[in-house]
Amino acid sequence: MRPRRAWGALAVIVTLAGCGGVAGNRGGGGPTRLTVVRPAPPLKRITGRAVGPRTGAIKWERRLEGPVVPGPIEGVDGSVLAAGNGGILHALDPATGNDRWTFDGKGSYGVDLSTSPATLRDGTVIWPGPRSTVFALDGRTGARKWTASVPGGDPHTPAIDGDRIYVQDGGGALTAFDTAGRRRWGVKLGDSSYSSPAVGTDRTVYTAADKTLFAVRDGQVVWRVHTAGLIEVSPAVASEGTTTIASNDHFLYGVSPAGRPAGCGGASTSAPGPIRRRR
Repeated sequence: MRPRRAWGALAVIVTLAGCGGVAGNRGGGGPTRLTVVRPAPPLKRITGRAVGPRTGAIKWERRLEGPVVPGPIEGVDGSVLAAGNGGILHALDPATGNDRWTFDGKGSYGVDLSTSPATLRDGTVIWPGPRSTVFALDGRTGARKWTASVPGGDPHTPAIDGDRIYVQDGGGALTAFDTAGRRRWGVKLGDSSYSSPAVGTDRTVYTAADKTLFAVRDGQVVWRVHTAGLIEVSPAVASEGTTTIASNDHFLYGVSPAGRPAGCGGASTSAPGPIRRRR
């Protein structure tokens, strides 16, 4: 008998990789549910074939305050951290779906642009919340530690690199904070952005605004790559340094650490020109 191929697992991986950071959907309406599937038996390691989950029974459902976009993460104590467009962050017990704690951001996003939190090494939750505000919360209790503002509204999912927190906002500004919430630098990259930043091994930050991919280091633009379409996704950085970005011009681009596109579409590279920097 020929071994079965794990097509289901592959489909999940491709779906997750393809939808990170997309924020262009402004649809909505109807009830919103966060659904968790009952864990299946662990994947068995058998030579020549893979045996994966066999059931998709729903374990619990929780209705949140608005569309849940893009998705939850795991907190320091194993809680499921999830928020909807209603502007309330929930720490849910993964076994029951009940709240362990909640934090109200006192506002809503207004569009389908909820963003995932991130966590620091000590478990602190960094949540890009409503009202142009980034919230730092105790990962076990939800108590507020500090808040910081971004200039362009709609802060996106942050990138964490050691003692730095990088946040791109919907108005095209990239801001760096330290882990105490102090602004270290900021730079205005464009008029709008749908991206969340990614960080390379040398602390270069990659993000997009309008139709352009940027590399930024210590608040200075190192290079930029222009595409022929609006960029509505987030970049990814490979371990050897290649940055990948997709554009609405129908092309996926692989860009070298020096900012050279690797033979895709209508991209062009330019050196840093005049750009507005924020401190």
